Amino acid sequence: MRDYLTRFRQFSPSARFLLIATVFLGISGGIRRVARNLYFLSLGFNESFIGLVVGAGTFTGLMVALPSGHFGDRFGPRRSLIGATALGAFGVALQGIPLRIPIIVGASLNRIAWSAFFIAGPALLTQESGTEERTHLFSAFSSARRLSLIPGALLGGYMPGLLGRLFRLGGETPFSYKMTIFIQAFIMAGALIPLFLITTKPETDIDTSSTSQTYDLDFLKQDLARKIIVPALLIGTGAGMIFPFLNVIFQHYGASTETIGLIFTVQSLLTGLVVLYAPKLSRRWGKAKGVAVARLTSIPFLLVVGYAGHVPIMAGALMIRSSLMRLASPLRNNLLMNIAKPGERSKINGLRQVASRLGRTAAGPLAGWILSNVSYSLPFLLTSVLYAVGSSLFYLGLHPLELKEKEKPEE
Repeated sequence: MRDYLTRFRQFSPSARFLLIATVFLGISGGIRRVARNLYFLSLGFNESFIGLVVGAGTFTGLMVALPSGHFGDRFGPRRSLIGATALGAFGVALQGIPLRIPIIVGASLNRIAWSAFFIAGPALLTQESGTEERTHLFSAFSSARRLSLIPGALLGGYMPGLLGRLFRLGGETPFSYKMTIFIQAFIMAGALIPLFLITTKPETDIDTSSTSQTYDLDFLKQDLARKIIVPALLIGTGAGMIFPFLNVIFQHYGASTETIGLIFTVQSLLTGLVVLYAPKLSRRWGKAKGVAVARLTSIPFLLVVGYAGHVPIMAGALMIRSSLMRLASPLRNNLLMNIAKPGERSKINGLRQVASRLGRTAAGPLAGWILSNVSYSLPFLLTSVLYAVGSSLFYLGLHPLELKEKEKPEE
């Protein structure tokens, strides 16, 4: 931790401002993880509607991921980050209207924003760092998001009850949940302040070396595309089967909103700290192997979450599982950014997002139906199989490219 505090002062001002903006988004995301689906249930909607909202959002994110990569390369990551954040805050606020259409549209806009933000963010960090520094910077980027989920989860867990008592409504009500959603939107809008303070050199802010007036998909024909798409598709499908519904699942087994908030708080704390060890994992096993090992090791704990049926045991297994999976994220991002050509970094990141969102789009409505009509455990088994296959394919496809990347001269 002390090493990261020292390195934070050494990061460029633009990188530091992006990390600060990521904290605002993380707090907003923490509120959403705890409160949003429970807000929908309080309005009288069921798990199938939640699956529809998740599917609509991920489908929209899928549709804009590659164009977001294109515009990020063409117009620069700073402009993309600002536009995405403003759109996301509006989308969150729109979900505060307790009607089906505004909720679905707002969720879709918010997903567009998150997709664009986490496509443009790594591209900006890449141009703001050298190869040696990059793993630490990506780890800090991932950790900032994870740790900032902590106050967000606490707010999401306690605000509905506190607001209900404040307005003399007797506790959690649809109105108190709605006010929580509006507070989430305000916090997300706060990320605009550090984003406007980001400065980039004119020649790096807009990359015209590899972009044109028309969107070029030729890079999809590369062998690298297949090696990115298939694992991301499988992992994304597995994630979409479970994680948009975690708060609903814990509530099903008897957890209160406050308890769910505490679970997500501790989970975020652990994952945010564990992810800081990604550079050590990279030095020991390499990036591709580190990703595969972390993901595969998480699968038994995932099954415990799905089949234990006891909230404390489920919570403990979830924390270990999430820490292992998040440990892989900065290694994956760093590897893909190093492999990609400078003019195609946002495109490559967008390609991965497209594959992941495609899987989540298909999984969300299906998982919602399974939870409503079949079982609360079956999605965990399906996800475990998808994770095992996807992680293995990631290693087999990208480990040889990592070896070639190590032979490149230092930037």
